[in-house]
Amino acid sequence: MKQPAAFTDGFNDLYNELELLAEADKKNIALNIASYYQNLFTQKLNERTGSDLGYENFLNSDLRSQYLQYYYISANTFNEGEKQMLDKGMDASAYSNAHLQYHRLLRNYIENFNIQDLFIIEPVSGHVAYSVKKQAEFGTSLVSGPFNNTALAKAFKEINKDAASRALKYPIQNFICLLMANPACLCFRPFTKMARK
Repeated sequence: MKQPAAFTDGFNDLYNELELLAEADKKNIALNIASYYQNLFTQKLNERTGSDLGYENFLNSDLRSQYLQYYYISANTFNEGEKQMLDKGMDASAYSNAHLQYHRLLRNYIENFNIQDLFIIEPVSGHVAYSVKKQAEFGTSLVSGPFNNTALAKAFKEINKDAASRALKYPIQNFICLLMANPACLCFRPFTKMARK
């Protein structure tokens, strides 16, 4: 299966691609993301949970995360709950080219099987390199980012402890938890790169 590698490689390649990005563009992206969290995300989360969380709790300093959240969430012209309809961000990154190639297939998969979302998580850093629905954890690290204490992060850390041997014994692992204050069942399937002979 080529999709996981295409997204994780594209995500990691953003380090080099973003070195060429002008400082003014980086600042604009950071401000746009802060506005999204302040005016949309935390308001919705606080309404659902009855909490009073500040948007600062969810900001991420990783430029790759900000860049992807900008193109696929805050600058995405589709409404909240429909962000998955965007097939490609308005940029020329290798990541967005991979997204264009595989996103429709993965979106159709979750729709056909009535799955809430599908994540591709980079196993070392824990970055959510891909999500069909493009919610707030997209692009962030489940190890060190703002969502590192969520149910998704806890499930990832548990399955990632010994992913290679678990994949042989238990191809799919299930976790019941709350996501955005809604009950969810998380199913994990570790992918490994196989060397060709």
